[in-house]
Amino acid sequence: MNFTDPGARPVAVTPLFENIPEELRLRAQWVGWSFVRKDEDERWAKIPFNARTLKYAKTNNSRSWSTFIEAMAAFKRGGLDGIGYVFSSDDEYAGIDLDNCLDAEGSITSPLAREWANKLQSYTEKSPTGTGLHVIVKAVVGAGLKRGGIELYDRARYFTVTGYRVGDEEREIHSRQKLVDKLKSILTPDRPPKVEHQQATIDDVPPEQASSNGKPATPPVTVDEMLEVILRSKQAAKFSQLNDGDDSEYDSPSEADQALCSIAVFWDESGVLVDEVFRRSARMRPKWDVVHNGNGETYGQMTIATALRGCTKFYNWAAAGDDYLADDVKPEKAGGEISFITNLHDFIGADYGSGDEVAFHLCRGEVGIIQSVTNQCKSTMVRNALLCVAAGKPFPPLTQSNQPLKVVLLNYEGAGGRFQNDIQTMLQVFTENELETLRENFFISHAPEIDDEPLSLSRSMNLFEAELRKLASSDSKSSL
Repeated sequence: MNFTDPGARPVAVTPLFENIPEELRLRAQWVGWSFVRKDEDERWAKIPFNARTLKYAKTNNSRSWSTFIEAMAAFKRGGLDGIGYVFSSDDEYAGIDLDNCLDAEGSITSPLAREWANKLQSYTEKSPTGTGLHVIVKAVVGAGLKRGGIELYDRARYFTVTGYRVGDEEREIHSRQKLVDKLKSILTPDRPPKVEHQQATIDDVPPEQASSNGKPATPPVTVDEMLEVILRSKQAAKFSQLNDGDDSEYDSPSEADQALCSIAVFWDESGVLVDEVFRRSARMRPKWDVVHNGNGETYGQMTIATALRGCTKFYNWAAAGDDYLADDVKPEKAGGEISFITNLHDFIGADYGSGDEVAFHLCRGEVGIIQSVTNQCKSTMVRNALLCVAAGKPFPPLTQSNQPLKVVLLNYEGAGGRFQNDIQTMLQVFTENELETLRENFFISHAPEIDDEPLSLSRSMNLFEAELRKLASSDSKSSL
């Protein structure tokens, strides 16, 4: 979590939406954010908010994210300080945060930040308060890292996004895997040999995980692999907060140290990898290796031992189930996956299951359906997608093409102010040339009032066909 100094409420710049990379704008991984603090003694935190509900957003729960259009509209309505992009294991992006490296004139004061901003040569922008830089690249980071004013993340975290680019040459997002790997190696300090923890003996260790000396065996994974699983789990948000050095929810740093280890030992009942996890975290300090009692135990050994004694259930790596993964990162269950159907007969007979998340079923060249419970922004997503298709802007998974297509939107939700306002808000992200293309290709037909009879698929198709015939028989012009 990013913090500014205590005192007066910080002032953030108004985002330059048109400067934000289009490939990010097309992804539904956006949140709003605002400066928040609990009392006058705390520092101001940049807290993410759901752009649709204005409730707290979670970086490990995609249900609380929104489209770029929704985030932009929420900001313009007021009550937010900016918008942000959530990095996910489902995308190819990673962020490098170069904190507190700019002076009042915007010059880079940190030699390390200057060196890496120049090396990465990817999309770079100023932070909301103008004191830091954010660089977005295409790379895999794995476990997040925070060292000396530099942070690296590629999942379960969000970056505030301002559009205040640094240098015209850094408009695009480039692949920088080798450079990111090198930066990680530089920021990760050499670590002393791992410490054995006598208190780690557990009687009920599964046979496949027990070592010959009776102690729990070290998990059959590397630290990076274990961290990868933790960051996909239900504990990801809390773990990330503690791992980044945030003590704000605890009375002391020691309590926060204990909380981090208590999360980590669930995944490592030997305690060996937990020591490695802590040493990589922003919480690591000399105190970890200082002897704290008469038997020679260090503060770190005591903290891990306490965490192990308090954990009554451990993750079974041999079984490797997904019960502890967050709902939005578990494998898709039957009825919730994207499916392709090649003809209308199969489409009508398909069983799409149920659920509270949007299920998008796309039929190549035929019919596509989006279904969910109410208030999941189906209409907004469809309108945004169709506008992109008509303007020749890629909108996965509908199209990857830059070739504009003719689009007819048959609207059953009324032609009132809300519908018109939504369309006008969406149009703000298109260039003048794209708007001209839209005027040639995008048609809106407001359907007549329909009775209370259920709107079945076959009835929808008949109504849609009738509206198309009306459009075809008239000298139709775009509704934009």
